[in-house]
Amino acid sequence: MDNLCPVCGYDLKEPVMDSLICVCCGTQYGYHDSTASHAELRERWMSGGAKWHSRRILPPPDWSLVNQLRSIGCEVILVNREQLEVVV
Repeated sequence: MDNLCPVCGYDLKEPVMDSLICVCCGTQYGYHDSTASHAELRERWMSGGAKWHSRRILPPPDWSLVNQLRSIGCEVILVNREQLEVVV
């Protein structure tokens, strides 16, 4: 669990620490989360379309945003095919 991004749930494969940037949501720990909560950062990312951040590292072929968010305890409700509602 210590390797999961607290904003989006992506498995970073290493412990979350300052200066690390999540390839999925783009959160830079120790910078973005110094002025906003993880829930606020998640809301901003989701309202911007929850787009994959990294241009260099592509999402895994079996990537599931829904499963990823559920891994950090978010309740994900599929509103329609293109809209998710996330409850923490």
